[in-house]
Amino acid sequence: MAKRAKTIGLTIVIIIILNACSYSAAYKWKISSQLNTQWVSDDKTITFNVNDNYLITGTMEINGEVIEVYVATEPQAGNGLHIFPINVINNERRSSEDEYEYWTCSYQSEKEFVATVKESSFYDVGEKIIFYRRTRGG
Repeated sequence: MAKRAKTIGLTIVIIIILNACSYSAAYKWKISSQLNTQWVSDDKTITFNVNDNYLITGTMEINGEVIEVYVATEPQAGNGLHIFPINVINNERRSSEDEYEYWTCSYQSEKEFVATVKESSFYDVGEKIIFYRRTRGG
């Protein structure tokens, strides 16, 4: 019985450690954790730029019109992207009425993520958009 309890305890410890490692890696992979990078959608109509102050801005091409956007991310373990018009960048009290898009992200690696549209002014809910990382200027 004691041997079985040890095995169960060890299994639980291993699971906790593996979950902590995967959380740490995923956090480092988040767009907001990778300074001085550019992220481009697979169809090249969306670009996000992360500067060295964690500020994320970009453009979205919608029906031939280029729209400048500001992107807010969720803290720590959150995986959401909130996309706003660029003019709310200095507004501390952004509201959901200001928001163009809300997407959740699944980080495949430090160089790729898939955004799933949850709420949108421009895309279909459920649509998946793949992004690839480019170092700025490259």
